[in-house]
Amino acid sequence: MRRALILGLAGAGIAFGVAMAQPGQSTRPPAVQWSGPDSAIEELRWERVRSPEAWRNLWAAHRGERASLAAQGWVLAPEIDFERYEVVAYFRGQSANNNGERASAVFVREGVNVLRFDSASFQTASFDGEDKGVAGRAFGIWVIERSDRAIVVEENVQGLIGGEPVWREVMRFEPPA
Repeated sequence: MRRALILGLAGAGIAFGVAMAQPGQSTRPPAVQWSGPDSAIEELRWERVRSPEAWRNLWAAHRGERASLAAQGWVLAPEIDFERYEVVAYFRGQSANNNGERASAVFVREGVNVLRFDSASFQTASFDGEDKGVAGRAFGIWVIERSDRAIVVEENVQGLIGGEPVWREVMRFEPPA
């Protein structure tokens, strides 16, 4: 009976999108990541950034009026070696109770780069009416090794504390032209 239950649960996990890296495959976190609840970007937005100019523009949009400026007036964005790395960025837009989007793994599956992330969400409660949560604009910016492969981004969509992750593809970037 126990064996049947385990096999049934394993089958259900596959049906719901629990997919692992291939055996012997290494997974790693992004080289660098920024996440938080306070992007200046107000709408849902995905970006794959492969050049310094595009990066400066994205960073300026993300930081908004809080962007640090050089003495000459241009936006100071963190330095990234775009010969070796590229950026994948996700801006959730208006959200509640979310401290940011945190990547947990980057790996190659069937010739495609896979980047996995999870929301750093939290629960609030109201004792005197409707709980609207804590408003914000959650984001995740992930620096990964540069590649000419497609990138599939998967989000952990299960919502139970301590539950097994359930990965769902939420974005696909085709190989660069």
